Amino acid sequence: SVSREKDETVFFYHENYIEEIERFIELHYLSRDFSVEGLARSMHISHSHLCRIFKKSEGVSVVSYIVGLRLRRAAELLKKTGYTAREIADMSGFGEYEYFLKAFKRRFGVTTGEYREKCRADAADGGHSN
Repeated sequence: SVSREKDETVFFYHENYIEEIERFIELHYLSRDFSVEGLARSMHISHSHLCRIFKKSEGVSVVSYIVGLRLRRAAELLKKTGYTAREIADMSGFGEYEYFLKAFKRRFGVTTGEYREKCRADAADGGHSN
């Protein structure tokens, strides 16, 4: 059948395709207007197909993957810069500040302020141990 042939073709290109998708995400995830919808359009596949093949390949949803990248970026900025949490949320591609705070706490188990304190304490500690 046609649909089976199509699936096999997709499977054949699958790994490179997922790499392409991830590369595209890496380039655009910091932009607040970046969306899975736009990603699917750029990859010339449907939104549902993109979500399905990504989850199957990576074990996480494409949305979780993007949020994960944004949170890692935010954590890095909290650690290394003096920007406020609100500025960092913005710089990390989060459109909604409240959502960012919740997602951060869920991911790291601490608030952005606590995370920053902990990093500073670790750095100070590291500097003074023998």
